[in-house]
Amino acid sequence: MVPRTSDFTKSFLDLRQIFREVTMLSATQTQKSFFIRDLPIPAKLVVTCFLLAVGGGYTAAMVQLHMQDSKSGEMMPTMQDVVLKFTGKKWFETDPPKPVSKLEKLVMGPIEGASWNGSGSMAPAFFSKDGAGFNQEIKKDPGNKAKLMAERNGEREAVALWSNTSLEARKKSYDEDRFTVSTDKTPRSITEEFKYPDGAIHIKQILKERCERCHSKGGEQSAWPLETYEQVAKYLTVPPTVTVKPGGDWVKIEEPIGLEKLTQSTHAHLLSFAVLFSLTGLVFAFTSYPTVVRCVLGPWVLVAIVADVLLWWLARLCPEWGPYFAMGVIGTGGAAGVGLAAQITLSLWNLYGIKGRLVLGLLAVAVAAGGWAVYTNQIGPGLESKQKKLNGKVEDEKKPEEPKPGTQTSLKNEPEKKNEVAKNDPPMVPVAVSPIERVLKFPVKGPGGKDLQFQEIPFKGLLEDGTLQEGGMVRAFFDKDGLDLAKAWKNKNMKALQELTPERFSELEAVSAWIRLPDVERERSHKADLFAMPATLAGKPFTADYLAADKVNLKIRTLLGDRCVRCHMGGADAEKYPLEDYDQIRKLLVTAK
Repeated sequence: MVPRTSDFTKSFLDLRQIFREVTMLSATQTQKSFFIRDLPIPAKLVVTCFLLAVGGGYTAAMVQLHMQDSKSGEMMPTMQDVVLKFTGKKWFETDPPKPVSKLEKLVMGPIEGASWNGSGSMAPAFFSKDGAGFNQEIKKDPGNKAKLMAERNGEREAVALWSNTSLEARKKSYDEDRFTVSTDKTPRSITEEFKYPDGAIHIKQILKERCERCHSKGGEQSAWPLETYEQVAKYLTVPPTVTVKPGGDWVKIEEPIGLEKLTQSTHAHLLSFAVLFSLTGLVFAFTSYPTVVRCVLGPWVLVAIVADVLLWWLARLCPEWGPYFAMGVIGTGGAAGVGLAAQITLSLWNLYGIKGRLVLGLLAVAVAAGGWAVYTNQIGPGLESKQKKLNGKVEDEKKPEEPKPGTQTSLKNEPEKKNEVAKNDPPMVPVAVSPIERVLKFPVKGPGGKDLQFQEIPFKGLLEDGTLQEGGMVRAFFDKDGLDLAKAWKNKNMKALQELTPERFSELEAVSAWIRLPDVERERSHKADLFAMPATLAGKPFTADYLAADKVNLKIRTLLGDRCVRCHMGGADAEKYPLEDYDQIRKLLVTAK
């Protein structure tokens, strides 16, 4: 039986309708996009933990970046720090400081706060990283730290002095392990095992114990051996003195990052970051933000990292334009950080609904509060302390060379230098003498021009005519301190006198150094009760009660309180010269016209 035409047409139309509906359903399913919010809860939790872990890891990387490259003491490396790292250059408008050899620069580098490697500092090898008994000795007897610091610092000074002798004398003293130093340059203190009875120094032995143990075959720094004189001599070359052209110029003052290390950094960064930031970019790519936003921000961090590494190499390999390429590293690094923060924050926000976002908001508040507490109590004070140390070091480098203080003999030259202003001195040393400097002057000339010992100085700040007695407050640091030394002096306890007297001379020097600071720095350190002592006082003995928590800097307000304020807060002296707060002290720091 042949079907009728109308039935055939109807069947065809039905089939076409079914096909159309299937096609529309398929198209609808195809057009439906997948977003990270569609993930099941377990997957969301995994993505959340991953993004938070990346954020925490990147924050740790910023801390490491500060520790390694921020030589200025700022939270992040400055433009000058970055230029110095990749080009070895620094901007000078006047002639730069006298150049020194690489060995001297590393040996005399920072004891703390710098990378302990060939581009940072070798100083820790003389102290906490000596591989010998420094830490053990201090742990055994904390009171011995000042003595050990002074001895180890003397070792560094000996190496620096040796590195600046003539080629013939330097090799001879190395071969014979006998370095003779003139009396006026002999380190104030040095480890006994490195000292001959006549004062000569075992220079080869110092280099062996402090340097060769790591810079030898099988050592941590075997790539830079220091086992023979010829190997050491490679790092004793002093760069030529550079004259800066008018208007300033970039001057190479040290070797930039090595090509081997730069290659290693490139390898590590590109391989690891390519994987890491591809994942964070993919997570963001599956958010529901507009397509143009995802197309820009998704690959943003990867592109910034590649550009960053490219600028590393351009800065390192292009001597003329290197500083300007290095400046670009700041921009690409910042772009990578901002992009990663945006990827993490926006992805987490897009991952959850209202309830999830509320939890994320509370978590963000908790993290912000914890971060602020850490910054306030740890990071902020640490940065301020680091900057003060650096400022103290810079100020000390600008001062003219002075006799090594610490004894009555050496202090005899101090008064003659107080009224001198060397050509390169900072404007912190006044020509005239302020009242406080006058009463702390030591030694004081007696009858016949003889220098008086401190116990011979009249202990009174005021003379009968109302003027100030020279050195009249000096004995407040010694036999008139009203504390331990006065008791030891009264009981003729020679052992205590021998232990305490050097500490008091150091205190007197520290107060004198604090007085010569600019007023802003003086006031700040007084209020914070924290004086960043200059390098000339490093390793000297100090009363433990006046050392800050870092055992390096000084509690200046506490020290002044015990030595000066206790008598100047009541009575005749306090009537004319009160010293109870900094405003009162400031009045006595004004120099006479």
